[in-house]
Amino acid sequence: MKTLTVYRKHPCIKCDMTIKTADKLGYNVEVLEIFDENGDMLPEPKTLYDANNFMSAPIVVLSEDDGATVDVWSDFRIDKLNKYK
Repeated sequence: MKTLTVYRKHPCIKCDMTIKTADKLGYNVEVLEIFDENGDMLPEPKTLYDANNFMSAPIVVLSEDDGATVDVWSDFRIDKLNKYK
């Protein structure tokens, strides 16, 4: 089963919609924060943000059981969620 890691921020309607939709579609969802308690971006989402020039949350990583990355995107993308299910 593929794992969907969702890096979210608060408050974020698109983050909530991504998590809710992914759960409804049957993904194994792991929810992590983008920022620490001081408001600094955590290292892993920062790397994804910088490498992909993302402009919005959430940052979403779809990976295989072995940890291999299948796809990475940002924002609420129902097309991507449906594509892999």
